[in-house]
Amino acid sequence: MEGIRRSVRRVSVRDNLLGVMPLIRDHFEGVSPDFFQTVERRYYPVGRGLMVPFDPPMIYGVGGQLYFPWFQFLATESACKAAYVAFRDPGP
Repeated sequence: MEGIRRSVRRVSVRDNLLGVMPLIRDHFEGVSPDFFQTVERRYYPVGRGLMVPFDPPMIYGVGGQLYFPWFQFLATESACKAAYVAFRDPGP
């Protein structure tokens, strides 16, 4: 959470992230994935001759359901990397 406080300059964005992080942590605290795996980069066509890379770091499964964590999209922005790290770190 300290990373969010230090790196996110816009007060409204920082407050939103700090407010939602405990809720996300509480939700995932009780989740025990049956498996997880990394995913190789794939390219998807978006136009003639234009391929867009998609490089998700992982997927996981619980009870036969496959999940693609939404927070992976945040990991590309430097300010959101702090949120990603804070999500993974249960804190005190």
